[in-house]
Order: sequence, then C-alpha cells, then structure tokens
Amino acid sequence: MKKLNDVLDGPAILNRVNEIDSTIREHADEAVRARRLNTPVVEAMRTAGVFRMAMPAAWGGPELDVGTQLEVVEAGPSRRLGGMVRDDWGGEWIFCVIY
Repeated sequence: MKKLNDVLDGPAILNRVNEIDSTIREHADEAVRARRLNTPVVEAMRTAGVFRMAMPAAWGGPELDVGTQLEVVEAGPSRRLGGMVRDDWGGEWIFCVIY
C-alpha cells in the first residue's frame, strides 16, 4: 500500500479498500469480543483514505462525489453484507458515524 500522503482519488481509495480486506477479516472476531475496533483496522482504514474521502479538495482531500463514496463503502470481493466492513459490524458502525 502506498503512503498516507499519496494523492488519493476514487480508484486509488477503492484499490486500497480491497487491499485492507484481509486485515478487516483477520481482526473482526477480536473487535466483536472487545466491543471496539482495534488499532490495525483503524490504521488500515485511515491509510486507505476512507476517513477523508469526503474532505474538500481545497483542504487537500480527494473530495469524492457521493456515488464514489458509496462504491468505497460497498467495495470488496463480496457485497453480501455491506462490502468493506461486512465481516466487522463495529467497523461498519464506526465508518458510518465518522462518515
């Protein structure tokens, strides 16, 4: 995965979300037991650009349109339970609250 400071756009964030899928899956059971997201998942989502995808371009963000943001949320090999965080409901909740 590229560095956090790399220029992000919709396709880059989508690719990064697909790259962190294994991290989310790996830590999902632990997050449910602990009732909170663990640091590796939060860092992976942050590095992927998920938390700043709506940030305005004037502030250095990618300013993704709503349709592309929804693609990111739904991204992943299986869309059956919500894409990116389908195996970690806590992650989905955190993402929706911050988003």
